[in-house]
Amino acid sequence: MARNDLAMADCAYQAVEKTRKVLQIHLDQEPTRTHSLERLVEAAAVAGVERDGFQGRLNVLSRMASATRYPDGNEDTRDFFDAQDAEQALATADSALRDTWAMQEQVR
Repeated sequence: MARNDLAMADCAYQAVEKTRKVLQIHLDQEPTRTHSLERLVEAAAVAGVERDGFQGRLNVLSRMASATRYPDGNEDTRDFFDAQDAEQALATADSALRDTWAMQEQVR
């Protein structure tokens, strides 16, 4: 994976993570101190605004973030993912961001 593809995937993950924390604030929740998208999705579910199937779509972003933040050994993390993975991460992030903003509209 080219360095900019890896950066795009990481930025996609960060965008979803931060937007999920904004949703928590909007729901009058204290933002969860975590990088785990799974925990952030659970927080919205507790508030009753989570959408079915949302968690499964975020697995690709979580997988990329974990591998790039916490690599095993001396392997270059760019070898784990390719441009197609970056495109998938961007598409997933786009969908997740749209869904998150729609959830905020639900609770207005």
